[in-house]
Amino acid sequence: MVKPNDWAVLFDMDGVLIDSEPAHEAAINEAIVQFGLEPFTKAIFERYFYGRTDYSGFVDYLTAIDRLDLTIADLMAATATAYERRFASDVRGYPDALDALRAAATRGYRVAIVSGARNREIELVVARFELAPYLTAIVGGDDVPTGKPDPAPYLAGANRLDTPAEHCIVIEDSPAGIASARAANMRCLAAQRSRDPAQLADATRIVETVTIEAIEELMEQVKNT
Repeated sequence: MVKPNDWAVLFDMDGVLIDSEPAHEAAINEAIVQFGLEPFTKAIFERYFYGRTDYSGFVDYLTAIDRLDLTIADLMAATATAYERRFASDVRGYPDALDALRAAATRGYRVAIVSGARNREIELVVARFELAPYLTAIVGGDDVPTGKPDPAPYLAGANRLDTPAEHCIVIEDSPAGIASARAANMRCLAAQRSRDPAQLADATRIVETVTIEAIEELMEQVKNT
């Protein structure tokens, strides 16, 4: 048996705890239209923004289309305003991962949300689903200089939880997030929502439903290797 106080569970937010991508995509498209750009196709949105910070997505996209004359801070502010307006009606929680987060904390594991979302967006989720009593730490896109797939977000999470990387289990849903966890030397449980399983192949394990039992099974595997 693993000892809960020796372990930490780090949850990605968008796509793991909440189904927010439609609202996020709509908010970004609403913002870019204000600045004279064409709305993104699904493929463009996934290429530049899925599993990444808005800042990184805007930098890479504007570089690709040679529009660095636009101010990224203004684009991000417009996106944040549009997203917050849509949040209550267009964003829903994933009961499986939310239950697993609460169960992990109740069993004594250190628990964090590690997300590329801006901290204000994380605060909305924590308040709406009453997660504050279960969280030891939060790492948002405003807290680290580089986002996923860089390991910096998950390494920051491990540091805040005072837990070595090899005793951290990450719950993710995107290739960028999985790459971030692997680069941080952490085991990763991938939630298969609507994505092609092949895109999650680098995770330690893929599950259709996130449960505390699946998380603890990964811990036991680590312990026995």
